[in-house]
Amino acid sequence: MVDKWTRIFTIIFFAAACIFSILYILERIFLYYGWKLLWIPFTPDRLLEFVIIALIFTITLLLRQIREELKARSIKS
Repeated sequence: MVDKWTRIFTIIFFAAACIFSILYILERIFLYYGWKLLWIPFTPDRLLEFVIIALIFTITLLLRQIREELKARSIKS
């Protein structure tokens, strides 16, 4: 059950990181030309912080899955 939830959260965090990074790149391009793409109170740098946070959670969850798999293999041996 826990493996199912960690997999779901890993996919969600990775998808969020991808979406935020695309928005960051587009917003920086638009700001270069003097336009504003997003009507949210976040700056592009704040979006980049969200990308980093989501990727840290993704890496943490993946390392947890690896640790659990290694524990399971060591018990079987």
